[in-house]
Amino acid sequence: MAGKPPDWAAAACLENFRQYREMATREVERVRRNLNGLSDDDKASLIRKPEEQVKAIEEAVKATLTLLEKLEELMKKAAA
Repeated sequence: MAGKPPDWAAAACLENFRQYREMATREVERVRRNLNGLSDDDKASLIRKPEEQVKAIEEAVKATLTLLEKLEELMKKAAA
């Protein structure tokens, strides 16, 4: 069984999780803005409507954040 990760490694992972949360939120908004800014002709050529695409991205981000929250809890327990 592996030992407890070094404090610096746990801190780096937790910081990465925090940065991912911030980046993912900004990225969803960027995609929303860009898709909604397309001309009607460009929107018509998309496979999914902009709101459907944004919803799919939001759901994927939500699933990833749920996983990261679980990992964060485990890391904090292991560090205690």
